[in-house]
Amino acid sequence: MAACRTAAGQRPRRGPWQGRGSTSSPRPESFDLVLALARLAGRGKRQTDLARTSLEYSFLQGRSLWRDRDSYEVVPECARDRLGDPHPGPRCARFLASSAKAAAEWKQEDAFHSFESTFGARPPRNESRTANALVEAAG
Repeated sequence: MAACRTAAGQRPRRGPWQGRGSTSSPRPESFDLVLALARLAGRGKRQTDLARTSLEYSFLQGRSLWRDRDSYEVVPECARDRLGDPHPGPRCARFLASSAKAAAEWKQEDAFHSFESTFGARPPRNESRTANALVEAAG
């Protein structure tokens, strides 16, 4: 099999996105995603909200972790627990065991917390929903 050559008889240059022997360009969808994230970030929409929404509208079975999709208000079963806590209370643990979607959303919140505490970013909006935390924040 002959090697691919340009009209001048030289091999085409490969970009960093192209694998060995590949002459294809990067997928346009990847540029669309980067562009969408940049536009949303410019409007104040956080990437965590985009990630939460992707799971909210996924095809995972079961109820969502969110009682209200717009404000990310947690369902009553888990309202007293810190989002993403590896050891939720019994009521929340039963709820998470009954819903693949809620369990994935809970795990995602733990990943957000780990990432943001590691890299020094602000904690996610509405991270703690315990009554004591709300009183302390108001006081």
